[in-house]
Amino acid sequence: VLLFKLSTVNDQWRFIAEVTPPPGGFAGKVQVVAPEQFAARPVFAPPPPRTKETDSEVKYAAGVEWKSVYSDDFERDALGARWRIGSGSWKLNGGILMSGGGVDFLAYAEKLPLPIRIEYDTRVTGQTGGDLSSFWLKDPSSYGSGYMMGFGSNGNTCNKVMIDGAEVAHGERPVVTPGKWHHVIAQILSDGRVQLIVDDQLSINYQKMPPPADPRFPGLWCWGTQGAFDHVHIFIGR
Repeated sequence: VLLFKLSTVNDQWRFIAEVTPPPGGFAGKVQVVAPEQFAARPVFAPPPPRTKETDSEVKYAAGVEWKSVYSDDFERDALGARWRIGSGSWKLNGGILMSGGGVDFLAYAEKLPLPIRIEYDTRVTGQTGGDLSSFWLKDPSSYGSGYMMGFGSNGNTCNKVMIDGAEVAHGERPVVTPGKWHHVIAQILSDGRVQLIVDDQLSINYQKMPPPADPRFPGLWCWGTQGAFDHVHIFIGR
């Protein structure tokens, strides 16, 4: 469906569109639909309203009233403008976000303040691997510019939190199980707490350093692993 809308205050506009068939022609029939006929065409009917996610549905809220900023199920062909590649390569394949297998950093396109929450489903594509992880960084290409929340880090032997390039917290379990989808929640709170929750288990609950006040880029990272991600959801505290 191609919908063209033109409006003007006091001049007449004329719009011409030329539709060129792809190789082999169109699969169906091309026809012009007059505005007065829109209501009778099911394809122009608005989609049903989405159910609003209530605060009570956000698990492990840590006392924060979380507000959804962006969610992505990757049901398209390209990343789009809401994501920014910091390093490595990322692509979409069949509704799944895939990292390239090197040092891959992917940031949400806007800086966001604390408290911040990054929630996602993830798995490795092969029989080994880890670092299906998230970050909150000043510079999405530099792991030493903020907070790194590692899931399955150090060769899939642990989970960890790194701040400005230094490891500050460590958790033994759970780590990545090949072939299994994991649900991960990484959140940095206004009081400086950093929490990593994997498959409904609190793996890390760290608090020592005072949190920074400046907004930074939230995002995802993999190191030496081709990871798969889906249902990525970013929140900030109200």
